[in-house]
Amino acid sequence: MLNNNICFLTITIRLKIDTYRSHFFLSQSLYFFAPYLLPQMTEIYTLRNALTLNATGLKVDAVASPTFDREIIKHNKSFNFDFISLTKNYTIYKLHVTSEPEIIQGFVGFRQTPGILECANMETNNFNKHNNAVYNGVGKALIALCCKISIDNGMEGFIYFDAKNRLVPYYQRFGAKLIFGLRMVIEPDQAKKLVDLYF
Repeated sequence: MLNNNICFLTITIRLKIDTYRSHFFLSQSLYFFAPYLLPQMTEIYTLRNALTLNATGLKVDAVASPTFDREIIKHNKSFNFDFISLTKNYTIYKLHVTSEPEIIQGFVGFRQTPGILECANMETNNFNKHNNAVYNGVGKALIALCCKISIDNGMEGFIYFDAKNRLVPYYQRFGAKLIFGLRMVIEPDQAKKLVDLYF
């Protein structure tokens, strides 16, 4: 009986991974041949008590909205990744504290593919990294934002992204699952939990 259960579990996992693989290949093909499936996203979101100011422990609201080339270029040196390289094919959102709209806390680049939101890159500002971060919670807020955008655009909360190896455990804390290589997915149940924290 135990062997049968193990066999069933193994088959289930393999089928799940194969389903995701097929979906991603199909998504990329549909994106290449039918870019009109990818509407521009312009919604502005407020995330309640999303960030914590480390100096005082105060929780503050954050605002997420689309950003554009000029603003990305202005802040590019504060990030390790060059988000300008994504602007042709992805929507870039910025995250800032409500009272500090000129200070970008993080960027995320994403696009809608059939059934799932592809997150090409997400990063916190360099001053929010390591032990001397000004604000905590930026990365988690960016993930929740992507889940919210996925839900609002009919994708049920499904998002996927390629993680850096050292960050896999970090994303797993929020319910992300490895499906192959360093590709991770967040499914609707976990997405809803993240969205409910902020929206």
